[in-house]
Formats: sequence, C-alpha cells, structure tokens
Amino acid sequence: MLAKPNYSHGGIRMSLHINHVRRSFGPVLAVRDVWLEAPEGSIMGIIGPNGSGKTTTMRLVLRILMPEKGNITWAERSVEHWPLGTFGYLPEERGLYPQMTGRAELRFFGRLHGLSLHEADKEIAHWEDALSLTDLLDKKVDELSKGNAQKLQFLAAVLHRPKLVILDEPFSGLDPMNTRVFKNAIRHLHELGSTILFSSHQMDYVEELCDRVCLITEGCTVAHGTVDGVRRQSGARVLTIQLQSDTDGFDQLNEWPGVRPIDQVGTTWRYELQPGVDADAILRLVAQQGRVQRFLVDYPSLEDVYIACVSKYSEQADIVNMTQEVVQ
Repeated sequence: MLAKPNYSHGGIRMSLHINHVRRSFGPVLAVRDVWLEAPEGSIMGIIGPNGSGKTTTMRLVLRILMPEKGNITWAERSVEHWPLGTFGYLPEERGLYPQMTGRAELRFFGRLHGLSLHEADKEIAHWEDALSLTDLLDKKVDELSKGNAQKLQFLAAVLHRPKLVILDEPFSGLDPMNTRVFKNAIRHLHELGSTILFSSHQMDYVEELCDRVCLITEGCTVAHGTVDGVRRQSGARVLTIQLQSDTDGFDQLNEWPGVRPIDQVGTTWRYELQPGVDADAILRLVAQQGRVQRFLVDYPSLEDVYIACVSKYSEQADIVNMTQEVVQ
C-alpha cells in the first residue's frame, strides 16, 4: 500500500477524505463503496466508465446529496459543517442565465459567494487574460459558443477562490484551443492554492495535470494513489516495439512465457510483461532481426490501467451475477 503524505496545518490534516460512502436511488445502487484522499494542494483526477458513480460522488462532497453510509470530511471536519463558499463546483450540466451579459453573470455569482462588487470585478480582471474573456464579458450568454460559455461557468465556480474546487468533465465538448485554455486555468487555480478534483474520460489529460488519481467502477474505488503509483501497482510493464514497415510482421513473442500481446497499430506492437520477464533477453532477440526502430519498456499508461481494472471488475461482477442466478 502506498504511504500517504502528511499535509497538515497546526496538526490538522487539510485534505478531503471520502470514507467508504454509499448512495442509492430506489433500486439503483449508484455508489457502492467509494473512498479517496485528496491532500491539500493536490490535483486529483476521478476516472471511470459512464454510470460508475463519479458525478454522484462529487454531489455527495457538495451536499447536493447525502450519503446513506460513510462520511466525507474536509480538514478533519464533516463537509456539513463548512460554509458553502468553501467549495467551488463546475457541473457537467452547465447552467447560466442566457439573457445576462457575461460580466453581469459573474458579478451575480460573486455576490452570491459573499464578494463585494469591487472584489468581484477585481477577480474578473484577474482572470480576463487567462481565460481570453475580453470580447465575451459584455455579450449575452446565449450569444456565446459552448466553449466560451463554459469559460464563464468555470469562473463563476472559482471567482471566490474556494479552498476545494470540483470540476465535472471540464473538457467535455471543447475544441483544442479552449482545451488548452482550460488546462492552463486549472494550473493557475492550483497555483492560487486550491485543491482540485476533476473527472474526465481523457486519460492523457489526467496524466498531464494530476498528481493523484482515483478509478471508480460499478460504484467502487478500484485504484487510488499517485498517478505514478497507480501505473506501477500491477507490477507489470509494457514493451513497445516499432518495426521498419508494416509488412515485416512480428510474432516471435507470442509464445514467450509471461508476455501477453496488447495491441498492434501500424508498425507498432505493444506487449504486457509480467514481473520477472527478462526484457534484456527480448531485446537481444529483436536486435537479431535488424528491422526494429524502437524498443521501449515502461510501466502501463493510465489508459492501460483503466482498461485492465474495468475489464477485471466487470468480469468479476459477471461471475457474481451468474452465481446468484444459479443459486436462485
């Protein structure tokens, strides 16, 4: 098990703890057993398939929903006891007033979070360049593209500089330009001192931005820790071999003990190497071929871990369901 870092202020651990929460909606068990720790100042990615319980978990943190079991704390106090302004939330379903201008919208949300008009305008000016807002603030929301409206929604969630920010699929539907803007905005928010949780299906974004990750599937936490730690947890490694041309073919490793083919795209082949497999021996083999352009051994990507964990958990769930059907 990975050691957990000790983030504290005066002996108080300034971190978010979700402690084995459970939440159902009638017969549907949306969250079965989710747990995680996001230390103060961390950026945590929450990943998992559609319907795995990510959004429900976020709403439990924000007290939009209440857990049926377990508890959630920030800085060792239940989230129920923190003022709402402690947190910021960007929901996946965006919600702005379409007939208000961007500036009026942001001033409104700033005032709701306790900012004076002067303080709200100061924060808007602070973010104006970072989010490329100059031409948007005096337009009505319904005149803006989805990406530009999303910038306003993001700023409405963080204008009051909350200690904890929760972003539900912040990159959904964004073009490459706005995706870059949002990545930089998340980095800047982190520099300002916020602890950040965000969900995403883009594993490369999570690897790029996050220092920690929590993988949820079927309403349960199945992997948790630093991004590097989660990548290493299986003990397996990934071998990438790139050939000179797609006509060369490559099947020498298919029968090698402890080696499992993952995929092959064009001239690049990938294999999973179980612990104990001698990568140097494989290198000597392929070097004899004289047609290998690239040979790389690394730990699995976050996407590889995601697919492996979700597939394994789904198989286990199928076995349990089949067993229950036989018993009945």
